[in-house]
Amino acid sequence: MIQKIAYITNSRLPTEKAHGHQIIRMCQEFANQNIQMRLIWPRRKNIIKDNIFSYYQAKKNFEASEIFSPDFIQYAKVLKKLSFWLQSFSFLIRLGLLSIEKETYIFTRRPEIAYLFKLRGFKVAYECHDWFNKSQKVSLWLLRKVDRIITTNNFIKAEFLKNSVDAEKILVCPNGVDLDKFAVDISKVQALSLLPVKDLEAKKVLMYTGSFKTMNIGKGVDEILESLKLLNNNSLFFVAIGGSQKQIQEYTKIAEKLQVKDQVTFLEPVNQEELGKLQQVADVMLMPFPDKAHYRYFMTPLKMFEYMASKKPIIASNLPSIKEILNDENAFFCQTEDVISLANMIKYVLTHEIEAGKKANQAFIDVQQYGWDKRVQNIIKFLEV
Repeated sequence: MIQKIAYITNSRLPTEKAHGHQIIRMCQEFANQNIQMRLIWPRRKNIIKDNIFSYYQAKKNFEASEIFSPDFIQYAKVLKKLSFWLQSFSFLIRLGLLSIEKETYIFTRRPEIAYLFKLRGFKVAYECHDWFNKSQKVSLWLLRKVDRIITTNNFIKAEFLKNSVDAEKILVCPNGVDLDKFAVDISKVQALSLLPVKDLEAKKVLMYTGSFKTMNIGKGVDEILESLKLLNNNSLFFVAIGGSQKQIQEYTKIAEKLQVKDQVTFLEPVNQEELGKLQQVADVMLMPFPDKAHYRYFMTPLKMFEYMASKKPIIASNLPSIKEILNDENAFFCQTEDVISLANMIKYVLTHEIEAGKKANQAFIDVQQYGWDKRVQNIIKFLEV
């Protein structure tokens, strides 16, 4: 019976990025299962001044330990990639001296942290959200003695199996969603009052949420803007929520160039409760990811589950990773990086309301199995075997 878990992450917290929310929700749900939970992360320079509990609207049911470690990341412009390695090494030294009870199960998303705590004699679970690319050999070597591996989809599991990892050590467990925050019962008119844009009652609203780029790769917002230009329909309006100020400036220029600036608004990230309400503005939720290896095989985006919980029709890229969760019964698909395909599908969904409603309702039924509580319960059972 697991009584104590320490979730150790080499991340800046709080962060506007999705992994921060995922980490906090996991910690909260582990604690909800009567596990003594401790989150450990390095102190880093941070423009976000809220503490993790207020920023993520999380219950204070777990211990939060921000530990001192030299922050080399703030010098990344000078040190380049060396800043990350120096920061990681200094954090590992600090962790090597950290006092943690031996009966604690270590949970992490970093191979080097998993390796360190196996050396220290702890049981360790490693959660994998992507494949390793150039660091594959080193990462697999660091993980060779880990007790359990949790992957977010079957493609990542397949990569571990190809590299002779025992299947019994691996659990496939997709990401989750706060159903109570995204399955909200408010009208479109009520939700529109929360937007800084007015007079949208007669418009059909397309919506995208989350960061506009990952690893400096676009996530489809530019294709959405191009599809607006192609559709040439003034009754359409696009709302994108979750971009950084730099991303908003970049995509505003693209919208101006395409002459669709009056049909779009770009908003910075909001908290989960606000996002759940704002999604009720949408007539269609968009997820046109590009055809890159990360997106094609390894991602399991939080926004996908949030879209499903919103009861709004979804248009997504026709990618294998997405089709582990979405299918022809609960979503619509467009071809990757194909503006014409996306524009045609937007037009189709908006003119086939009954079919769109049926698929949205099916997505809502299907997402019920992906609550954070169920995810954590499955992981605990796996760790206890």
